[in-house]
Amino acid sequence: MRRVFLLIAAMSVILMGCTPRTPVSVEPPVSESPEPPAQEPVADPAPVDEPQTSLFIETVAGRTDLKEVAFSFTYLTHEGRLMKATFSDGSELQLIDKVGGAHFGYSDDEYEVHPAKPLIAYLRGDEAFLYNYELNKTQSLYEGDAVSMVRWSPLGGYLLIDDGTDVRRSNSFYRVSDGSMFSMGITGTAYWSPDEQYLAIGVAEPVSPGLPIHDGASTSTVIVRASDPDAPRILAQGDHELFCTPWGWLSNTEVVVSFWHWEEGTQVLYTIDLVTEEKNPYTASPEEASNTLFRHVSSAQPVSADGKYRLYSEEGKVILWVRDSDERIVIAAGHTPKWWP
Repeated sequence: MRRVFLLIAAMSVILMGCTPRTPVSVEPPVSESPEPPAQEPVADPAPVDEPQTSLFIETVAGRTDLKEVAFSFTYLTHEGRLMKATFSDGSELQLIDKVGGAHFGYSDDEYEVHPAKPLIAYLRGDEAFLYNYELNKTQSLYEGDAVSMVRWSPLGGYLLIDDGTDVRRSNSFYRVSDGSMFSMGITGTAYWSPDEQYLAIGVAEPVSPGLPIHDGASTSTVIVRASDPDAPRILAQGDHELFCTPWGWLSNTEVVVSFWHWEEGTQVLYTIDLVTEEKNPYTASPEEASNTLFRHVSSAQPVSADGKYRLYSEEGKVILWVRDSDERIVIAAGHTPKWWP
């Protein structure tokens, strides 16, 4: 029995050692892959300059009636580019890349197209230039301290240039025929005679006793002959009571002068003959005289040659006023519009 018991015990031990165990799942080792190298940031593609359609071109393309306007005009963009725009074909052309005086922005006097020749006078900083748009040539005419005006004479034979401040100021003019420049050393309200042979200029002059207004100075009317600018003559002398200011021209040799008594507040107009210096009362009121006398200020007029349209600028927009319908159309972004001669 003992042998049987020992045999059974031995077999039990053997069987216990052969009992299968629950398998253990072992994952294979995972190798850590290195992080990808840092990449340079990719820049956004450079913007491509798309062709910009101007407001004028867009407006004319959408308004076929505007192509019936038989004129061109110039204007300045807000960046100072001088543009020429034509209604009939809806086209636009840059004439000058930069126009603008250093002291008086958005001024009608910053550029002016010659009434007959392919010339444009303009300001850039404190310098006056002349551009020939047929030859594509530019020349400097004048450099000063505070150049504020370029203005063609009625027939385009001369260019008047205003330079200086209220403290020190002078007028000069350029003669187109020979390219000569003359400095008159005086300044003020200036009107050309219709034949552009004379300039009537209101010149500030100190008087004694001094006036309590206008820094003590009065105004005299001085005549400058274009052919002899070095010999100005006083036509009407101001004094401590009167301001004598040119008001316009009645003819090539008759100028109308305003006599203003500053203390009484009265104003009377007189015609003065340049040859005889005869002085006669002028019966029209100052307001009527302003509309009837020859008062050439600029060769550029705001109304078109046929009288149907008017150009002006407002709040950074160029506006065409159709006078018959009283419609006002924004036609360009900019300022200082002028009809092309």
